[in-house]
Amino acid sequence: MLGTRIRKYDIGEDELLRELGNLQHAFDGVEREGNYREKVGAAVEWGKIYLNPLKSVNYSGGREQVRGFLLQDLASAAKIAGDIK
Repeated sequence: MLGTRIRKYDIGEDELLRELGNLQHAFDGVEREGNYREKVGAAVEWGKIYLNPLKSVNYSGGREQVRGFLLQDLASAAKIAGDIK
């Protein structure tokens, strides 16, 4: 699972952004897809900030705080995805 790999620092930059991008269109045209897409979109943005040390330093908790926001949005998207199925 993507969240597990992020928690374990077991994913490269390119792969992280690719995997997040792949999640965005998983439920196109399905009820509640907008909520899912919103959470995945937020995760993509957090992923970009997480991967850029110059941006993540702007948060009080730094890169780890941004990583937490990323994981939180992924978990929310996963819950929505579970509800959709």
